Amino acid sequence: MPGTGEEINAMIYQMEVFPENTFCPMGHFHTKWSMEGPGPYYMNLDLFPAVRIQEDLDTMRNVMDNIADRFGRDRDKMREELDVHYNLEHWVSPLATKVGCKLEETR
Repeated sequence: MPGTGEEINAMIYQMEVFPENTFCPMGHFHTKWSMEGPGPYYMNLDLFPAVRIQEDLDTMRNVMDNIADRFGRDRDKMREELDVHYNLEHWVSPLATKVGCKLEETR
């Protein structure tokens, strides 16, 4: 791990969804976990629309809010730093709409 001197064997799975219709948002899912038994688990999920349709984003946010409620997660906290994680220096604004979630668990 950078800055720790530790060597960790991790598995990463990332999926990007690029729809043909620009009115459908691009989807992003990223997960990473330790292969050496209990350890950290990370996951990010969000939408990056080419054309922002607020009604669609609100629907996705409501679905994710219901999932947060079901599993006892703080709705706002689970979205913290998505806009930081998905921001590039040469872009005017972050890609993230912050309707998904970010999870960092230490086991």
